[in-house]
Amino acid sequence: MKIKAKRFMAIFLSSIIIMLGISSNISATEIDSTKKINKKHLEVNNSQDLQKFMDEFFNKNMKKYSIPGSAIVVVKDGKEVFKKGYGYSDMKQKTLVDPDKTIFPAASVSKLFTATAIMKLQEEGKIDLNKNIDKYIKPYKVINNYKEQVTCRNLLTHSSGVDEASELNGNTRDEKSIKSQEYYFDNHIPIVVRKPNTVSRYSNQGYNLLGYIIEKVSGMSYEEYIKKNILEPLKMDSSLVRLKNNNTTKSYGYGGTDGTYNESPLAYQYTSGSAGINATVKDMKNFMIAHLNNGEFQGNRLLNKKTSIMMKNKQFSNDNSLSGMGYGFIRSNRNGQEILKHEGALPSGSTTTLFLMPKEGLGIYIATNSLNPLPFNFEEEFLNSFYPNKNNNFNEIKPNPAKDFSKYEGTYRSYDGIAKSNIMKIGFLFDSSMDMKIKDNKDGTLTLNEYTSAKEEVTTTLVQKKDGVFARKDGRGDFAFKTDINSKVTYAFNDVSHNSFEKISFFEGRAFNIAIFVIAMIIFIINIIRTVILFIKRKVKKTGYKSCRSIKIIKETNLVSNILNIAGIVGTVIMAMTMISINDFTFAYLLYTFLGFLIVSTILSICGLIDLIYIWVKNRVKTSEKIYFTSLTITNFIFIWFIYYFNLLGLKI
Repeated sequence: MKIKAKRFMAIFLSSIIIMLGISSNISATEIDSTKKINKKHLEVNNSQDLQKFMDEFFNKNMKKYSIPGSAIVVVKDGKEVFKKGYGYSDMKQKTLVDPDKTIFPAASVSKLFTATAIMKLQEEGKIDLNKNIDKYIKPYKVINNYKEQVTCRNLLTHSSGVDEASELNGNTRDEKSIKSQEYYFDNHIPIVVRKPNTVSRYSNQGYNLLGYIIEKVSGMSYEEYIKKNILEPLKMDSSLVRLKNNNTTKSYGYGGTDGTYNESPLAYQYTSGSAGINATVKDMKNFMIAHLNNGEFQGNRLLNKKTSIMMKNKQFSNDNSLSGMGYGFIRSNRNGQEILKHEGALPSGSTTTLFLMPKEGLGIYIATNSLNPLPFNFEEEFLNSFYPNKNNNFNEIKPNPAKDFSKYEGTYRSYDGIAKSNIMKIGFLFDSSMDMKIKDNKDGTLTLNEYTSAKEEVTTTLVQKKDGVFARKDGRGDFAFKTDINSKVTYAFNDVSHNSFEKISFFEGRAFNIAIFVIAMIIFIINIIRTVILFIKRKVKKTGYKSCRSIKIIKETNLVSNILNIAGIVGTVIMAMTMISINDFTFAYLLYTFLGFLIVSTILSICGLIDLIYIWVKNRVKTSEKIYFTSLTITNFIFIWFIYYFNLLGLKI
C-alpha cells in the first residue's frame, strides 16, 4: 500500500503543511539497485546481525524523522527471533515503549483482519465472494451505472471502482458520540466511478463496506466478531478494535518535527473495517505466524489451508506482468523475494507496516506513534542488507531507439485516497505526490518521475521488456501501461498492487487548475478595489443610457456573487480539511453554510450572465462599464467551473 490512511487523511495532513508553507526536506533521488552490495549480506538467523541492523536503523531514522516511539517484532519459521521497543510511548511521563504491553493503532494494516474475517465467513458458506454486495448490505445499495456488479472479491482486491468517501464525518474524539455503521452509510452512500473489475485502486470505503458486511452476515458487531474469531483464537490478549483514550497501555499519537512533539487525541471511527485494530507488536507476531503457517496457530485453525493460500495468491492484477493483489494482501516482488504486505497511517500519529516473505518463513511488523516514513523505508533497507538484489535485468535489455514511445509521455494521476465524486477531489491541488510523470527520451527509453509510499520523490529510467511492459533501472519491480480499444494509453501501473495512475489531460493538471484559480483571484481583487474606490468617491457618473439605480443593482448582484464564490470555496475547503485533520466534525454546520454560499452564488452568477447579455445587446452603458460587468461575470463562472469540476455541491456529510 501507500501510506494509506486512513491513508487519505495522511495525504490531507501533508496538504495542510504545504498550504502553510512548510517545505519538505526530501529531495529527488535515483536509486540504482543494479549496483552490487559490497559487503557480505547479513543473516536473519544471526541474532547479532539483526540486533545491530535494527538498532542502527531505528536510532538513525527516529532521530531523522523526530519519532517519539516505535516497536518491531520479527518472526522466522514460526518463532520470534527479534522484538524491541524504541523511544517513548508517553513523552510527558517519559514512559518507554514496551513491545509486550504498548498498544499502537494498526491503521490500515487492520484491513488484513477485515479480509481474514470475510474469508472465514466465506469458508462457512455465509458469503459468496462473487455475488453482488447489495445482497449483503440491505437496505443500502451501491450506486452503480455499470452492468458489472460490485462483489466482495472486488472489494478485497480494491478493484470495485467504488469512490473514496471515507474521511468526512467518519469519526469522533468523544467516546460518547460514536455513531453506528448505519449512520456512517446513511451519509456515505457508496458510488461506483470506475467500471468494476477493471483496475485496482486503493479504497478505504471498500473495506468499510466489508466491515459492514461482516456485521450483517454474522449478526454480531464488527468488534465482537473480530474479537471472538480472530483475536481470541490467536491469543492476542492485549489487542482490541476500539481503544479508549484513557487506556494506560496505549501509545499516544504525536505530531511535530525537529524534536517538538504535540500529543494528538485518538479518534473513534464509526466503521472499523478499514482501520480499527489496536495491538501490541507481541500480539501481531501471532497474526503473522498464523498467515505464514497457512491459517494455523499453535495447533488451532484460524482459516483452513486452502482459504489461507487463496488469500495470499494473486486474485487481481492491473497487468499480468505485475504481482497483483491477494485478498487483503498487497503482493510485490523486490530483490527477487515474494512479499505480502500492508501498510498504514493515521494523522493522529501512527504509521505501521506488516510484511511477510512466505518462502523464507519470515514476518516483520513495525508500529510508530507519529506520521512518518520510517516503516515504509524499512522494507527496502532491510532487503538490501539481508536479501541483496539478484535479478534486476535492466542492463541486459537493449533499448530500441527507433521505437516511438511518445504515446506514453504525459502526466498520470493516482486518485488513491482522493474522491472523484465529492470535495475530497480537490486534494490533488495540494499534494503533488499524486501525480506521476513520464517523459519520452527519444532513445528507446522513458524517464519516470514518481513518489514512493513514504512520499519521497524518485526518478528512474524505463526500458521496454515487451509491449507495454518496462523494466526499471532502480529495480523496483516492473512498470506497465494500459491502453483502450483504440490503442490510446489510459493508465500506468507500478509494482504496488493497488496503484493505478490515470492519464490526465493538460486541463486536468495541477498547474493549469492553480493558474486558473490565481487568475480568478486577481480579477476578483481588482474588481473589489474598483468597487471600493467607487464607494469612497460616492459618485456615480451619469451615463445617459439607463438609470444609475439599475446599474448599481447589476454591479451589486455581480459583486455579491463574486464574494460568495470566494467565501464558499475557501471556507468549504478549509473546513473540510480542518475537520479531517483534527478528527472533529462538531462544526459541520459551518461546512453546510459555506456550501450554501456556493448554491446562492451559482444562482446569482446565472442572473449576472443574463444581465450581461442584456447590457451588451441593448448597449445601455458605456464600454468601460461593459468590461467591468464582463470581468465580474467571467470571474464568477470560473468559480462555478471550480464548483462543478471538484463537485463541491456533491459533498455528502
